[in-house]
Amino acid sequence: MKMKDLLKNWDLGKINIMSHQSNILTVISEGYAFYLKRRKRTSLGERLEEYRITQYLVGEGIPVETPLLTKQGEVSIVKGGSCYSLYASLEGTSIPKSSMMTSDQFFLLGKYLAGLHLTLEKYPLKKDTVLWDVYGNMKSWLSIPNPDLNAWAGRVYGEIEPYERVYNQLTLQLVHSDVHLGNFLWHENVISGLVDFEKIREASRVGDIAYMITSILRDTSRKVDSSLFIEKIHLFLKGYSIKQPLSDTEIRSIPPLVILFLLQYTLYYSRQGLDQTVEWCVKKVDDLIADKKYLALLTDF
Repeated sequence: MKMKDLLKNWDLGKINIMSHQSNILTVISEGYAFYLKRRKRTSLGERLEEYRITQYLVGEGIPVETPLLTKQGEVSIVKGGSCYSLYASLEGTSIPKSSMMTSDQFFLLGKYLAGLHLTLEKYPLKKDTVLWDVYGNMKSWLSIPNPDLNAWAGRVYGEIEPYERVYNQLTLQLVHSDVHLGNFLWHENVISGLVDFEKIREASRVGDIAYMITSILRDTSRKVDSSLFIEKIHLFLKGYSIKQPLSDTEIRSIPPLVILFLLQYTLYYSRQGLDQTVEWCVKKVDDLIADKKYLALLTDF
């Protein structure tokens, strides 16, 4: 099916397809921008849950991306084994690199995420809400044959595996599970929205926090003074803690989760054949494990 035919399911009027990148189609209609997103390995039930949760957040005054209903009142169209959902463009632009952000923005990022978690905490979990099993997912990655990295990855995982018991003590709630810098939109130095709720899951809130810290570290360069990123991470955590204090157990859980997520990225990039990025990730993980003082400083705010 052609994309224009697919788009007829929504009441858009005259459309102009601007670009088609990966699984996202950018569409202009009546002077407004929309994004048609193709979701793989998902279900209509998950897309309906995305709609309900994002509508709830919008109703609570939190600007987030939410699916637009079709003419038939559906949240998604299933074609060829994929779900297609349409979203209106939110005001603002993303800042994909931590080096491009100001100190105030890191603080605001923490406050926004804390507010999001407080609001999601009130949303009732359902029995079929998907669990974000961060340690279980890592074990799945380790089971995939990778002659170049399996031995190294196994040693790294051995360093952080004992913390799984600590993590399992934490309270579960709804979380975004993909809170990297590129998913936040900014307008006039204020967060104007958060996008990509495709993977909203049940997990501890520290999963989102550690994922964001990983995003900050992942966008750094070997040539940059690592202490600068400690300062940015601390501002992010201070902004979060003003609205939602973190327990000692939660704080202890964050550094090993950062290593876990970096390890997962390393294995992912290896499968993509991105050798230079893999080399950078391996060095970053090794540095974090070797420098216990620096690792402890990540959450000493």
